[in-house]
Parts: sequence; structure tokens; C-alpha cells
Amino acid sequence: MTIELRPLRSAEVSASLLAVLSNPERWAADPEGCLARARAHASSDDRLILIAYEDADPAGMAEAQDYGTSVWRGFGVVRMHDLFVPAARRRLGIGRQLVRGVLEWAARRPDPGFIEWQASRRAVPFYEALGFAPDYVSDVPDFPYFVVDVRIP
Repeated sequence: MTIELRPLRSAEVSASLLAVLSNPERWAADPEGCLARARAHASSDDRLILIAYEDADPAGMAEAQDYGTSVWRGFGVVRMHDLFVPAARRRLGIGRQLVRGVLEWAARRPDPGFIEWQASRRAVPFYEALGFAPDYVSDVPDFPYFVVDVRIP
């Protein structure tokens, strides 16, 4: 099994690709909106949609956005919006590689600083296995908050 990670480009966005790589409930609720947003995000310089391919077949995706620096801080903040690996392809290291790819992208951004995300409670053991600790004291306790300083090697 060979896993390859590639950023999604706008021209590559298709209904068949997104149907494989998205939460089925979200996709079913708004397929045209998902396609439009994916095309826009894939062509944006401050976003990453990272696709994992297992032996050339789509096997997972992660999406992140660089919010940049603010007036008050000299470092950037990246938000990981989504990480999805279809159930049939889980436990193969695909999610781990996608998280690593997003962290590496965040560390290469102008003024790198922190990457943050919220996870469902059922995903917490996955992130803990990667060495991350959840913060349950957040605005939405059912979705624990994670923060990683990408400036620390």
C-alpha cells in the first residue's frame, strides 16, 4: 500500500471525488454547495485541501485555513476545519499522514505559529494516539479543542 498526499486543485474538484472524501451527511445535504466551496477553497492561497491517495484511489482528506497574523501577535494561526477518512480505510495510517501534512503546511506558512481544531469526542482517541491533548474547556465542550505550536520542532 502506497499513500500519496497531494493538495487539491480547483480543476480536480468533482462530485465523485467529494462523495468519496466527505462526511456522507454533509455531502447529501448540499452537494452543489460543497462543490462550489471546494472549488473556491482549492484555488485560495490561504487554504489547503489535502487529499490522500492509496494506490491512486482517493482515501482521505483534510482541510485547513491560514487566518494569518493579527495586529496583536507576530505569528499566524491555522485552523484545521476537516479531517475525513472513509470507514473502510481507517486504521491504515492515512489520517496520521494527513494530520502530519497539515502540520507541515502550517509550519511553512508566513509567520507560522499555532494550528488549532475541534474534534468530535469519538475522534479524541485518534488525536491522543498522535500525542495531542484535548482541552475540554472550550466554547463547545462536546467538541474538544486542540492547539499545537508548529514553531516547536
